[in-house]
Amino acid sequence: MSERVLIVSGSEKGGKFFSEFFPDAEIEVVCSAEEASVCLSQINYTLLIVDTPLQDEFGTSFAISAAKKTITFLIVKKERYEQTDTIAEPRGVITLAKPINSAVFGYVIKTLRSLRSRIEGLTVKLEDTKLIDRAKLTLVTNLKMTEPEAHKFLERQAMDRRVSKREVALGILKTYEENK
Repeated sequence: MSERVLIVSGSEKGGKFFSEFFPDAEIEVVCSAEEASVCLSQINYTLLIVDTPLQDEFGTSFAISAAKKTITFLIVKKERYEQTDTIAEPRGVITLAKPINSAVFGYVIKTLRSLRSRIEGLTVKLEDTKLIDRAKLTLVTNLKMTEPEAHKFLERQAMDRRVSKREVALGILKTYEENK
C-alpha cells in the first residue's frame, strides 16, 4: 500500500521541505485548513502534517479534529511549542517545534512506518485468532468436540493439507454456515 501524505502549510517553503521526506508517497500539499478538510473528507491519508500558521487559521484546532482520522503532526514555532503541545498531545496530535532537525524528523518517520507495519501484522494475527476461535467453537458446538480436541483437529488438518490454520478455519466456517 502506497503512503498518502497530506501536508498543510501556510508557506510554499514548508510544503516543499516536508514533501522531501516522502519521495515514494502520494503527496498533496495545501495551504489552508479549509482545503485540507475537503481533502480529508475525500481521501484516507496515512499521515497529515500541519505546518503552522496556516492561511486561514493557526492550525491547532484543525490538527486536533483531523487526528481522529489519521496520524497527525503539528509543527509550531519553538516559542509556542509547550503551550500547543499541552493542548494537542492529549488529543492524539504529535507536536514538534520549529526549526525541524531533518535527521530527527526522518528518524521519526522511519520509526512511525515501522510501528505501522508491526501494528498491521498484529492486526492480521488478531483477525486470524478470532477466525480460528470461531471455527473451534463451531466444531465444539456441531461435532461435540472439546476445545483441546478442536484445537488439535485444526492443527492436524493444517499440517496434513499443508495450509494455514486460517484456511482450515475458513473451510470449517463455510461448511457449517452453508448447512444452516
